[in-house]
Amino acid sequence: MTHQEYQLTRIISKIPLFYGLTLEQMMTLLKLSRPVVYEENQRIYKLGDPGRDMLILLDGKLVATTESGEPLGEILPAAPAGELAVITDQPRSANITTAVKSKALVISRQALQILMDRDPDMHVRVLDNLVKVLSSRLRASNRLIDRQATAIHEMREKTREAACEPCVA
Repeated sequence: MTHQEYQLTRIISKIPLFYGLTLEQMMTLLKLSRPVVYEENQRIYKLGDPGRDMLILLDGKLVATTESGEPLGEILPAAPAGELAVITDQPRSANITTAVKSKALVISRQALQILMDRDPDMHVRVLDNLVKVLSSRLRASNRLIDRQATAIHEMREKTREAACEPCVA
């Protein structure tokens, strides 16, 4: 194993979707990936498009945004992008654009599916990890909804209090 392959397997092993994969499985995943360089401000994924591939960011920074362009978050090196659309075969849930020139490993949905079909242990591991990733994101969404609901409730209370204050002439 080369030093570069070693570094890449370390990155893959830290991605929640790929937790617990064997070294052999990670090396096979690497062989199916292709390096890509993206220019600054290049759109990589468009909200609603089919998930034909995913990427693992090696260098640079990506920004996830809503349809209206509102930022959802940043994707930094050693993190994936587009993995849920690839695994679930659902449309992209956000726009992904480069903030700076960026390098990534791209893994096609087809290649990943073939690999998982050939390796049932890997398939089960990835799906188990997917459940954990989705559960974590659902919990985070629920916390955000709770905070927003609390803020709305507090604003309504302040509005009611202001409406009930007697007018002073």
